[in-house]
Amino acid sequence: MKRTRPIHRTRGDPGPAIDHWLKWPLLILLAVFVLALFWAREQAEIVLFGLRLLELAAALAVLLAAAYGALVYQDQRRIAAREIEQAAAADAFWNPERLNERVKALAEPYWRALAANDIGPVAASLTEDWRDYLTERLAGWRQNRTRPVLLDFAWREASVVGLEDWQANHRDRVTVRVDVQTSFHVTHLPSGELVEGFAGSRPEQQLWTLARGKTDWLIAGIELVGGGAAYRHCTVFREAV
Repeated sequence: MKRTRPIHRTRGDPGPAIDHWLKWPLLILLAVFVLALFWAREQAEIVLFGLRLLELAAALAVLLAAAYGALVYQDQRRIAAREIEQAAAADAFWNPERLNERVKALAEPYWRALAANDIGPVAASLTEDWRDYLTERLAGWRQNRTRPVLLDFAWREASVVGLEDWQANHRDRVTVRVDVQTSFHVTHLPSGELVEGFAGSRPEQQLWTLARGKTDWLIAGIELVGGGAAYRHCTVFREAV
């Protein structure tokens, strides 16, 4: 049986990069510490002090990564807000208030549909590609006895962080960061393994990609924000007339 995979991948997670850089210094210091125990008490205390400094450096690295993410997000938000206002001046379809209301109206129904393992209630609000993708993945969840759960959900806010405004309207795309409070998680019942999310209510940032439909914006994909690097994939582009 194939391994169950999450539907929504995480972008820009700083954890693996930090772990990669700190792993070897930590292992080396631990080895030196063990050797120092057989050598002399004074040397062991020095190495122990070095381990504490490394622990402090790891905590500082996490804080710096969070601060970097906040700065990147604010800068991307500022650029996208300026461009979408200009796009809306030429085409009301881009109106930020309309877009915000559209995403807000879709947010909870989308996640409730996934938790119910039935995208029927929101199918008309999805692009064909994303609808087919969800149908395939949800079928895999059912086959592998994987259970999605959503106990609580609360909307917070949405901010445009990317857009592609083409002369050919069907190519238009917009990327919105959606802030919610959610408990959505997915568990593989036979093993108890968490496939997606975790069992607890938490604030979560999501990156929604929406495509221009005939009458409104359609969900073309959703990813989770793991760090500031997630916004590197957010394009701000307007095709010249």
